[in-house]
Amino acid sequence: MRLRYFLPVAFALLTTTSANALSDDQRGAISQHCASIRQSLKSLQLADDNLRNTISPIYHNLQTNFITPLNLRLVRNNIPAAGLTEIQSSINRERDTFSRQFIHYNQDMEHLIDIDCQNNPDDFYTQLENARNSRVELANTVQRINALLSKYSESVYNLKPIGGRHYD
Repeated sequence: MRLRYFLPVAFALLTTTSANALSDDQRGAISQHCASIRQSLKSLQLADDNLRNTISPIYHNLQTNFITPLNLRLVRNNIPAAGLTEIQSSINRERDTFSRQFIHYNQDMEHLIDIDCQNNPDDFYTQLENARNSRVELANTVQRINALLSKYSESVYNLKPIGGRHYD
C-alpha cells in the first residue's frame, strides 16, 4: 500500500461527518483507493482481535486468581470489604459489556470490509461510521475496566488490619 495515497483518503474519511456530506472528490478517493483501504481495515481488525485475545485472559485471570479469592477470604475472616465486592460486581458487568461490544464491533467491521467501496462509497462511509462508533464504545469500556481495576488495587492497598490482627 502506498501510504502517501492512503493518508489523504484516511484524513478525508476522519474529517467528514456523514455519508451525505461526502464530496465527489471524497467518493472518488474512496473508490480509487478501495483495495488499500480494505486491506488496512483487515489489518486493523486483526490487530484488534489480537489485542482482545491478550486482554481478555488478563481480565479473566485477575478476576479468578486474585479478586474473587481475596474477596472470599475477606468474607470468611469477617473483614468488612463491601467496597471491594461492589467493585468486583462492576468489573464483572463491564467485562460482560466488553464481550458483547467486541462481538458487535467485529460484526460492524466484517460488514464494512464486505462492502464494495469502489462502487458504493457512500454505503461504505456510513458503515465506517458505525464501526468507528462501535470501536469508541469498546475503548470506553476498556478504560472503565482499567479504572475499576486500579480502584480495586488502591482499595486493597488501603485495607487495614482490625485490632492489630494480620490477615493470613
